[in-house]
Amino acid sequence: MVTATTTDTESPRPIEDRVPDMGIFYLDEVRSYLEATDRSAWGEGMSLSQEKLANWGKRGYFTAKRDGGGHRKRFLGFGELVTVRMVAILRSYGIAWNRIKVAHDYVQGETGVRYPFATKTFWTDDSDHPAHLYAIVDDQLVAADKHGQRFFSELRKTKIVTVGMLTFHADRALSWEPHDDVVINPRIQGGVPCLQGTRVPTSVLFAAYEVGYAPAEIADHYQLTPDRVETGLQWERRLRAMPARRAA
Repeated sequence: MVTATTTDTESPRPIEDRVPDMGIFYLDEVRSYLEATDRSAWGEGMSLSQEKLANWGKRGYFTAKRDGGGHRKRFLGFGELVTVRMVAILRSYGIAWNRIKVAHDYVQGETGVRYPFATKTFWTDDSDHPAHLYAIVDDQLVAADKHGQRFFSELRKTKIVTVGMLTFHADRALSWEPHDDVVINPRIQGGVPCLQGTRVPTSVLFAAYEVGYAPAEIADHYQLTPDRVETGLQWERRLRAMPARRAA
């Protein structure tokens, strides 16, 4: 006689824990998103060439995977997309490569997280040319370097600023708002840019506009305001104006 037995199984990870591994972002899309993004959180800004992006991969910030299609295109997950975004912002402020790498590796080693730039809130000096990086580790503000010096909470209020446009939950980046009212959330439509609070991709709005529908007609169909439709169209125009998209 066969008797039924039970085995202990691991509980599934909360979806917030899985967000960094979600989404498919092809490298040409990554370049376009970064080049088209609102630069209010950036320094002087920088273009992102294919060679530069490949170099960041060699430095260990991401490992591009290949899809199963005929062209075997390389893509990143959301955690790697946010990592590349963070590196681009920090470099735009002139922060040295070695400081960025040390900060990345220090927090990774202290916390064990795979994508520290996607799962921890990083801070920089409140100046035009910040030289240091800080992070929240064990609920304390620390210098993200090999020394890990801890600071009082008052320093956070007066000396430190965050790099914004990310939505966090329990220190994990859940979404990125690259443009006003446009969000990239790997839990919604696979991470394609959508209007905030909807499941409507901005690319769908632009496709309807290209075939002749007026913004008011598109707004009526998707139960949006014409202003929100125009915001989505503006983002798509920015994407199509980027060198990475034109070369794709």
